Amino acid sequence: MRQVLREREQYKAMVEDLAPQVRAFEPLDMDELSLFVAEVERRLALLSDERMVLRGFPSWPDARLEVLREANHRHWEVVRLKEALDPSAEAWAPKSDVREELLQVIAKFE
Repeated sequence: MRQVLREREQYKAMVEDLAPQVRAFEPLDMDELSLFVAEVERRLALLSDERMVLRGFPSWPDARLEVLREANHRHWEVVRLKEALDPSAEAWAPKSDVREELLQVIAKFE
């Protein structure tokens, strides 16, 4: 608990500077969102217990940050899925028999 209190004091300026940026952030595209979330994560990684430290700042936009994180995560899930399902990739090249091809498709969705 002492460390949390110490970090609230130590990182007060950073958190108070970051809070309005998180609240006001409106990305133009998903790349901008990813860069912003990465920068916020980099800064918050300095905290030993993010939730407890940020709880001491009533103006911290916790729900907003969670939405940004979730949107970023979903975006990268879609990107990975799109890459995995690329029909021009080697994994999707025609197989010598139907059974081999079906096993390939099943493996992609497991």
